[in-house]
Amino acid sequence: MKTYKTLLFTLILLASFINISFSQTNDYFIESEDKATIYILRTAPLGAAINFRYFVDSTYVGKCNYGKYFKIYLKPGKHLIWAKAENRSFLEVDVEAGKTYAVNAIPKMGAFKTSVNLEELNTDFNERQLKRFKKYFAKRAKFITFTDEDLEKGQIKFAENVTTGLEKYNKLREKNKEIGTLTNPIDLEAILESGEEN
Repeated sequence: MKTYKTLLFTLILLASFINISFSQTNDYFIESEDKATIYILRTAPLGAAINFRYFVDSTYVGKCNYGKYFKIYLKPGKHLIWAKAENRSFLEVDVEAGKTYAVNAIPKMGAFKTSVNLEELNTDFNERQLKRFKKYFAKRAKFITFTDEDLEKGQIKFAENVTTGLEKYNKLREKNKEIGTLTNPIDLEAILESGEEN
């Protein structure tokens, strides 16, 4: 009898966690002036077909492969954006309301499949890089969205990834390992419009 009560308590606790995380997931896709806009991009073609999975704090927010991007909206302050591929990559973010930021998921060769490195999008482009970036957005980049069902299924499916991912992050912090940051807002529209020929 005691085992059944423990099992029931664990299931109720898990269901609560999933419901809270799912309602939080939906909030990350609601645009508002009092939130920051975060673009999640993947501009490099290495391992093009491999999906990277993305999380904010303990919440699954989607997946995408090369040539796709999506947006999330975060309340001002500190958050942890991270991705899972063969490895995990973390970005500590500190965002302001009304500002736009961009994260680029850089694929790297892994031992068995593609690994990921999240970086703040470097907009200090030289002329060649700017041309390539604009071409990516004009011809390749596809904006994607997720259904509530996709996000809810992902939150359940990747619940263990959340636990192990946050444990990994905490161990890195304990060992004073360097973790990337996202602090500089950008004007993505101005970048895409810059240098246009008349």
